[in-house]
Amino acid sequence: MLFLLLVLLAGRLVAAGEASAPSSGFGPKAATLQIPVVFPEHPTTEPDAYLCTAVPLPDRPLKLVGVEPTSDEEFVHHMLLFGCKVPAQQKLVWPCKMTAACGQGGESVLYGWGKNANAIALPDGVGYSVGPGTGVQALVLQMHFLVLRPPNDKSGSGLTLHLGEQPVPYSAGMIAYAAGFRLPPGQPSILVPNSCCYAGWEPLHGFAARVHTHSMGREVYLDRSQPADRKALDRITGLDPQKPQGFYPIAPEATFLPGDQLAMACNFDSTNKTKEVQAGHTSSHEMCNLYLMLYSHLPVFMWCLDSQPWAELSAPGGLPQEAHLQPETKLWQPPAALPQPGGGDPYALGQVPGLAARGDGTVWAFHRGHRAWNPDGSVSDGGEGEVLAGPTVFQMDADTGKVLQSWGAGAFAMSHMLSFDWEGNMWLTDVGLHQAFKYSPDGQQLLVLGTRGTPGSDGEHLCKPTQVAVTRDGGVLVSDGYCNSRVAEFGADGRWVFDYKLPARGEAQMEVPHSVVYHECHKWVVVADRERGFVHGFKRPGGALLVQWDLHRLGLGNPYALALGPYGSILALTWEPDSRQTWVLALGDETDKVLRTYPLDEMDAPHDLVLLPAPLELSGAGERQLSILVSTTNDSGDNLHKFVLREGPAQEAGAAAGSEQAVVEEAAALEAAKAAAAAHFGGKTHAEAPAQALAAAAAEEEEEEEGPEEGGAKVGAAAKRSGEGEAVQIGHSLVKPVEGGEQQEQQAAEADQAEEQQQVAEAAQHEQAEQEAAAATTQQPEQQQPEQQQPDQQPENAADFVEREDKAEEEAALATQRSKAAAAEVADAAPAGSRPFHADEEDRALLNRAAAAQPWMLGLVFVAVALVSWHRLQHWRRRSGAGYHAAAGVGGADEGGTEHPGGHRHHLVHGHPERSSSAELPIAPSNRV
Repeated sequence: MLFLLLVLLAGRLVAAGEASAPSSGFGPKAATLQIPVVFPEHPTTEPDAYLCTAVPLPDRPLKLVGVEPTSDEEFVHHMLLFGCKVPAQQKLVWPCKMTAACGQGGESVLYGWGKNANAIALPDGVGYSVGPGTGVQALVLQMHFLVLRPPNDKSGSGLTLHLGEQPVPYSAGMIAYAAGFRLPPGQPSILVPNSCCYAGWEPLHGFAARVHTHSMGREVYLDRSQPADRKALDRITGLDPQKPQGFYPIAPEATFLPGDQLAMACNFDSTNKTKEVQAGHTSSHEMCNLYLMLYSHLPVFMWCLDSQPWAELSAPGGLPQEAHLQPETKLWQPPAALPQPGGGDPYALGQVPGLAARGDGTVWAFHRGHRAWNPDGSVSDGGEGEVLAGPTVFQMDADTGKVLQSWGAGAFAMSHMLSFDWEGNMWLTDVGLHQAFKYSPDGQQLLVLGTRGTPGSDGEHLCKPTQVAVTRDGGVLVSDGYCNSRVAEFGADGRWVFDYKLPARGEAQMEVPHSVVYHECHKWVVVADRERGFVHGFKRPGGALLVQWDLHRLGLGNPYALALGPYGSILALTWEPDSRQTWVLALGDETDKVLRTYPLDEMDAPHDLVLLPAPLELSGAGERQLSILVSTTNDSGDNLHKFVLREGPAQEAGAAAGSEQAVVEEAAALEAAKAAAAAHFGGKTHAEAPAQALAAAAAEEEEEEEGPEEGGAKVGAAAKRSGEGEAVQIGHSLVKPVEGGEQQEQQAAEADQAEEQQQVAEAAQHEQAEQEAAAATTQQPEQQQPEQQQPDQQPENAADFVEREDKAEEEAALATQRSKAAAAEVADAAPAGSRPFHADEEDRALLNRAAAAQPWMLGLVFVAVALVSWHRLQHWRRRSGAGYHAAAGVGGADEGGTEHPGGHRHHLVHGHPERSSSAELPIAPSNRV
């Protein structure tokens, strides 16, 4: 047995000599501040310890544009960086195994690391918003220490944050996947699927992915299916979880639209297992995780847990509970008139009943010129069928209101609403002509629904239709209308398919179906029944009435317009004519459930709304805000009103710029933080990189001497190591491994040779004591913590004998790890980082290190590793029963169909988002978490 332990120790020493060198620099283009974060010293009492610490941030909003790890997998299993409102605890360091990292709301994973993976630089123009006034006001670093952390650890476990001070147009976000499962033994291929639908209001752009399993994982992939053909799968990425577990670029970047089903799966090989393996957080369990890093105008953070989507409506990019809609007047100056084609007097902007946007920084409007409804229902300025002479469709800059183009003269009689489908086509309704139109953005007519000037309620006729919503599988939904009580569905070719109506059980029909949207993930046709004060949700196909919101009864006015909102919410613009009170509401997924209520200033006849990202000038380096443009139909000529959704009390629009004195003070504080980090481990910012080297690198970056141009981007002087020595290209920023790390390691070892000898001697003495203690306790069963050991009352059989031998071997191996940890302080002992939502694969690591030994030793090593693996599995089953306890409603079933027991999803992942406000997120009843 002692011989086997010596073989394992030799394998570890050989592997240490082959370890990649730490980086000597890193340079995301947008980074202007570098903050080293060294995990504070704190004792660990057992392997697989989870510790958390809050990361101080400067007192102003910034953009996190890159993360450079400084840990080593020899000591650290994973690092996770969480974004919080408030940390879970105020202590410097606290244990956080199976507990939350954040103290309020959900937890957003910003970064994860494992297996000595690369650093990451976000694409140009992309960043996480962190700091005061953002959705991430605090950072928490979680470390999973693989072995006991050495006393007075000077290895620099942690990471360096690269932050920018300038606004960027796109916000980074994350969709994280985790699953509970059981793996039967002896199977060469077992797939664990996990799939969720993206519900939101804007496109997402996926640019990088990270995966994690333990030793049984062979591949983790992500597929996308679209509503038009759910059977057609588009492979987004496929990664080997046994490689360094960092973020790898998705090439080309993938664009995801609402309704896309994003399905990941892990392929496991249990050929060498003799017993079932469950999902869990220790090295004897397995995990199946994928992290999709993405960007959009406003951030999106979502979890997919056993095919159940989970998010918080108050998460970054969402709808804060305590907020107000503040008028935006700093940049917004809507037009009063439109230029006439071919010259002539400008065409006055009249009532504006319709608004729509395509996400390209512009907004489109549909107006009526001089025409208006009279109180008696007649039409001013001509008859209902008389066309308007001036342009009625116009495009504006979304920030300023500047008119970019206009058309539609002579085409419409009584403009109503417009909308876009996801292919960029425009749909307009005309209540005077009783028709709905499909146009290309340049004004070319593509399709007409209804018969011109002839009202009706069949498949060939409409009656004053109000709005169109187009489904991604080609359905065309028309709310019809002022003199009908239906939503008529047509096919892409214009043929009538179905009518959505209220049940005919004595209930009143829809009085004015005024606005319609389609929720792709729920498959809901949602229509505003304006005059009756209802919003109805019908199932598609079939037309079953699933949910209703009686806004009249709730005292929230009449619903005039609907829109898809953040995190699957449905927004309603409502108005009470008598009081002229206006609201923007966020509707839940149950009858009469209203999640948010935002009152607006007194308005006259609000008619439509559109969601837009607020101008960068208003947010600065802080989190980009949501703005809402509301159109009205009054005769004042002032019919376009823009608001910005702001948390807290009302304040002057515009970003608060820091004073010059504040900038100077912040620079001094950053230098002090760097000095403190260097002092933590003897004047070094890495185990091998002196503080002076980093200072020189920072000076070079200030002079924009970031290195040679490569692939159109400058290469930083200190790029992060990679397990395979390959550069990682994310967007336009290059992360490249640095050669010569082994030489730096050797020089550092020689400089500290005296200290190393003393530490090795002390470690050897400690190892001998551990071995003696292990020999003295071979008759006792193993417990996770030695102080909790109890005598075994069962008679010893063959299995007990093997277990007793394994106990002695494991104790000695643990002592070897501690000895190695002490010796590695002078080599490359930066504790290794993090695997978000994963447990360590020490079995695999032992096999890899043993492979470096002589071939004749391999058989013995395999025997030792197999015994350790078998023993750990039995130990954890004895100690905690199932090992993994799924959250209520989360987790699969075993082969016999038995559901996993209820519990908290902390057992699925290393990240621990709270469920406290999960009910805020509107999720279909069948998918409710």
